[in-house]
Amino acid sequence: MSNDKDADSFALKGESKNTWRVACEHTNDGSGDVIISLPDELCDALGWTVGDVLKIELGCENTWVLSKKK
Repeated sequence: MSNDKDADSFALKGESKNTWRVACEHTNDGSGDVIISLPDELCDALGWTVGDVLKIELGCENTWVLSKKK
């Protein structure tokens, strides 16, 4: 996880109720977009692979919910 003061972080929750905290890296291109790297252990646990399309939703208590689009 980055200690960069410009990087935000958020927790990802899987079906097993594990919490994953990752750094959001700002693109610094004026878009407001961020890049996150998902840990291999998280992707393996959820069955996510390169090329999967993920849905991002705002959860409760300042969390984000990621799920694989069906």
